[in-house]
Amino acid sequence: MSLRIKGLEDQLGMRLFERKRNDVRLTVAGHDLLPGVRAIVDAHDRLIDRASARHIKGSVRLGIAEGYSVHLLPRVLERVQRLYAAIELAVVCADSPALRRMVREDALDLAVAVAPRELPAAALLSRPHLRWVASPDFAPGEWNALPVACFPDGHAFRAAALEALHARGIAYREVVCSANEQVIHCAVAAGAAVAVMAEDMVPDGLRIVSDTRFLPTLGRIGIQLLEAPAPHSDAVRHVKLQIGELHPGA
Repeated sequence: MSLRIKGLEDQLGMRLFERKRNDVRLTVAGHDLLPGVRAIVDAHDRLIDRASARHIKGSVRLGIAEGYSVHLLPRVLERVQRLYAAIELAVVCADSPALRRMVREDALDLAVAVAPRELPAAALLSRPHLRWVASPDFAPGEWNALPVACFPDGHAFRAAALEALHARGIAYREVVCSANEQVIHCAVAAGAAVAVMAEDMVPDGLRIVSDTRFLPTLGRIGIQLLEAPAPHSDAVRHVKLQIGELHPGA
């Protein structure tokens, strides 16, 4: 190692370390190079991980909450297919309470759930703001009773929407109630209703309504990762890693 360091210093024409009998420290030049060296080492490690990932095999049972699957599922599928060709994904889309039950019963290995509060034994992936979403020409102030598209009882988006409307005393009527988020999106895109969505999940062609004169402000939602208690295979651990990398953090 000493010979390699000396060879690097000779190649660069600068000293990288201050050497004493019982101490070795970076010089100013060494500190300047350190971030770039770390980036090279990290890139090397990612390259090795990616090459070895092709040999990871196994099946992974993954659940994704309705209201979030359209946003997350295509990206998860693309990553797993690209990085782990031998991993077989079996995906279930359901409401968060059902996903929590399936994880407890060991019917799923991993589940991405949506909840206003942190769930027991769950890893928090992100905490996006909730927003009212409408079509570009929808005007909330033109309605005597605000038309709303909602998920069924038990869904966190529904609870947040109705709680905020009740708190402000805003009259509303449910135009659409569906567990299918594509149905919710269609109702909003048609200009028939507004809906509550996480700010990072608003589809193209729709807009966030920020006029607080007609619509109440909303809080945040927790995007959380649940894991079955059984020992995890390499395939489950690698899919979990990719789901974590797809989120900006809490």
